[in-house]
Amino acid sequence: MTCSKIPLLFFIVSLSILPSRLYAATADHLWVHGNCLPGNPQYGVSDVPLLAPDSLVDDWTQIRASCSLSTFLRTDKKLFQLCPYTQDELCFLMDDVVMVTVASEGAYWLVLKTDGTVWGWGSNTDGNLGDGTYNNGRQEPVQALGLSNVKSIAIGAAASYALKEDGTVWAWGSGASGQLGDGNWGCTVFPPVDPADCYLSAVPKQVPDLTDVKALFDGPFIIKNDGTVWGWGPINCIMPPDQCCFATTPQQIEGLEDIVSVGDHVALKADGTVWTWGDNAYGRLGIGTIDPDEDNCYSAVMVPTLSNVTWVGRQFAIKADGTLWGWGSHYGLGIPPNGAYAFPTPVQVKPLRNVKFASIFSQGYIDYAMVLAGDYDPVTITQVLPLSSPFRIKLKGTGFLSGLEVYPNTPPVLYVDGTIVDGLEVKLNKKGMLLFKSVPASTLKSYFPKGVAKTIQIKNPDGRISNEFQFTR
Repeated sequence: MTCSKIPLLFFIVSLSILPSRLYAATADHLWVHGNCLPGNPQYGVSDVPLLAPDSLVDDWTQIRASCSLSTFLRTDKKLFQLCPYTQDELCFLMDDVVMVTVASEGAYWLVLKTDGTVWGWGSNTDGNLGDGTYNNGRQEPVQALGLSNVKSIAIGAAASYALKEDGTVWAWGSGASGQLGDGNWGCTVFPPVDPADCYLSAVPKQVPDLTDVKALFDGPFIIKNDGTVWGWGPINCIMPPDQCCFATTPQQIEGLEDIVSVGDHVALKADGTVWTWGDNAYGRLGIGTIDPDEDNCYSAVMVPTLSNVTWVGRQFAIKADGTLWGWGSHYGLGIPPNGAYAFPTPVQVKPLRNVKFASIFSQGYIDYAMVLAGDYDPVTITQVLPLSSPFRIKLKGTGFLSGLEVYPNTPPVLYVDGTIVDGLEVKLNKKGMLLFKSVPASTLKSYFPKGVAKTIQIKNPDGRISNEFQFTR
């Protein structure tokens, strides 16, 4: 597969009058947060959303986050990926793509093309690419055999899935834990030496007794035409308590009806309400309590504080007003912990507004999100107060961050007439005001001669740029 770099800055609609320090202003903004940040390598971890480089912004219809090689699908059906070893450039992959999905560990990718065929590349240990082989890998895309008229694809635990136009579901890859949904599972040799020592299929096969399906999601989960939700394989809380571990045939999730979309143990109802199921460690259910023993494994409950929702993902929801909300463990939520590492009630992820979609990645202790938003809350300077003995300045305004929310501890940057003032100590007080000082104090004082108008601006640790504020000492 040819991977060629292309410039992606043609989507820029305006440039700052201070080009030495500002990002280009784009029609959309891509944000990243969590503890694995492709597109923003200067930070390793951030509890708050950070602006990704503008070179990653385009007219995207889908983004699939992965720790190192996130993929981006554009409206013209061209697929791109973060270029290897560079986290701010995109490489072109292929044309005529309508959908892309990626294994949770980033081991392999599947794409659905405009002609209804399915293609994949990457690890093929268990035959999960569907080309009739296993225990190998593919650098170039290969076609899953025997599939046509496919309208949706998904990935589970080392297994792949396709939903055809006729409402049937097809599965291939590992079946050791019931992933193929045909009642079979297990290994003939334990521990297995070869992948074929365990049940697998290297070619797509129809999931028996499963028809009338209208939507397919990673897991796998499916929605039938009657609005019920079903799942199978090694998914948590998929089997009744008197049975163990995994489901070898599709099982209905109780308490869900009239469902239009499904994420990881979260579902969106047609009336805009959100429903969750599973254990409640870290407040994962979003119902206002934190109790690992509060078990709603086998019957979904409604998240009481969410309404008018248009999209759900893993512990995330987008509302009709374009705001993004998260709950559960703070890791990967984009919400500063402020001493609380769990949020049992949904909290708005700021400063994002007019959110179009989000992609959530989770593997072990790695959690992060990529979010495409049309706008964000501004950073505004409203007043500059010079202080003496020793000289320092205090900024009043809104939207300031101290840098404590971002790792490493990166403070706001002060610009005076477009020049960065280096070597400053920065503090955000309890009233939300920024205090800048230098040692010696004469360094900062030299930027503000008496009677001379100066233009002050700051850049937040999350990448947001403030307004230009005119100040005369």
